[in-house]
Amino acid sequence: MRPIRTISVFPTLLTLGNLICGFFAIVVAARIVKPIEPINLTQLAEDAEHLMTSGWLIFLAMVFDGLDGYVAGWLAPQATSGPSWIASATWSASASRQHF
Repeated sequence: MRPIRTISVFPTLLTLGNLICGFFAIVVAARIVKPIEPINLTQLAEDAEHLMTSGWLIFLAMVFDGLDGYVAGWLAPQATSGPSWIASATWSASASRQHF
């Protein structure tokens, strides 16, 4: 019977975490509205909260991206679909960083 390679799932899960964090950072940053002339402090506080959440998601995506490269190099899986996942996840995280 052929052994099951479960250890190569970890780099893919880390890349998926990177992709999810980058995507939701863009979604949360899109909720920030353009300020109107009379400053509404409630809206300003909500925008600051959205900005902080988006920043933390970007930071978490960077952590996932770094861990993904480290774990993938450590385990050296022979996956054929890895580069496409990594490219899309890195693009979404970098697009969310460039949004600001």
